Amino acid sequence: RFGRPLGRVALLSTTHASFISALGMADAVAGCAHTARLRDPLKSKQLQKGLQELGEEGAIQVFQATVSDNLLLGAVGVLQFEIVAQRLATEYKVDAIYDAASISTARWLTYPDEATRRDFEREQAAALATDVDGNAVFLATNKYNLQITQERWTKVGFHTTREHGQRVAHK
Repeated sequence: RFGRPLGRVALLSTTHASFISALGMADAVAGCAHTARLRDPLKSKQLQKGLQELGEEGAIQVFQATVSDNLLLGAVGVLQFEIVAQRLATEYKVDAIYDAASISTARWLTYPDEATRRDFEREQAAALATDVDGNAVFLATNKYNLQITQERWTKVGFHTTREHGQRVAHK
């Protein structure tokens, strides 16, 4: 899924990329969520290349939204976000405007069985994504949203970390 041309680099529209606090430690810095709107939509190939290369070297975590072609980007802390934004601008010539986004945390998911996975994915489709390694990820708008979802879905495993390149094993 990550190798195809980008239809949208977005959380909400065709010219956004979201930066969320989810690289290795899902709660590293609350409030480090941003969107990046391309000033020139014709630069999407440069953005795709930059995201792929920065993701491969571990500078960011790249997520694919489940219900759309939207890409979501995770950085740990404001400084890492600023470095990634600067590298996208200087190395890949990506000119973007950065705004706040509404995702506060991410959790990697494990399921005890297929029925639980299907039911959870059906109910929570809008909040789900996959990472570059194909792991399922829950994107919470706030800690209360995460807590309520965890209480409702006690059989689902919500994991705060994973190793770069690791495929999260199911229970």
